[in-house]
Amino acid sequence: LSMLTTWSMDADIAPDGGPRLSLQSTSAEEMTERAGLTDEEARAVVAWRRNNPFESPIDLINVQRPGENDENNADGRQQQQQQSDGDRIFSLRRVGEIIDYFNAGQQNGSGQTGGRQGRININTAPFEVLMTVPGMTESIADGIIGLRGQEVLKPGRLAELPGIDETLFRELYPYFTIASSRFVVWSRGAEPDSGVTVDIEAVLEVSGAGEVRVVHWRET
Repeated sequence: LSMLTTWSMDADIAPDGGPRLSLQSTSAEEMTERAGLTDEEARAVVAWRRNNPFESPIDLINVQRPGENDENNADGRQQQQQQSDGDRIFSLRRVGEIIDYFNAGQQNGSGQTGGRQGRININTAPFEVLMTVPGMTESIADGIIGLRGQEVLKPGRLAELPGIDETLFRELYPYFTIASSRFVVWSRGAEPDSGVTVDIEAVLEVSGAGEVRVVHWRET
C-alpha cells in the first residue's frame, strides 16, 4: 500500500470547501452551522471531549449522551465509561454523514491543520488499488465503484455500504480521501534518429487556487 500512496495527499478540506473542524476546540455553534449537527449532538461532543480527548474523528462513534451533571462534574469520565453502548448519541450511519467535516488536531491561527499523507481517492481508485486496503473485500470495493456514477463520494459514505460494521469502518476510513492535491505524472520522450529515450517522473501539487507546484522530478 505504501508504494501506491507514497505521493498521495489531501489538503484536509471539509465537504463544504473550508478547513476541517477540530473536534478538540470547535464550538458547538460552529459544529451545528457547518457540519449540520443538532444542538444535542454538538453539546454532547463538547461535553465528551472534556474528559475524553479525540485521537481521530472516528472517535465520534464513542460519544455518549452526557449525564445529568456531566458538564460540571469532575468525575465525568468515570460516569461516561459506565454507560452502555445504548447511550451513544451517534449511530454508525450518522457518524458517516458528519465525519468528513472533522479532524482531531488543533488548528493553527489560519484555521489549517496541514495536509494528510497517504490517502487513496475514493472517487478514482481502481478496483485493484481498493483491494490493497487492509480489511477491504471484493464486495465492498464493488460497492464503492458502483456508487461513483450516482454521486461524488465522501469517505464517510463507507458507513452505509452493506457488510461494513463499526470495526470495519474504523479500519477502512483512515485510508481514504474525497480528493487529491498531489498527482504523479509519468512521461517518456524519444529522439527519433538515435532512439535514445528519457523517462520522467514528476509529482505535482495543485493548490486550491489551481496553481501547480513541482514537488518531485526524476529523469532516468
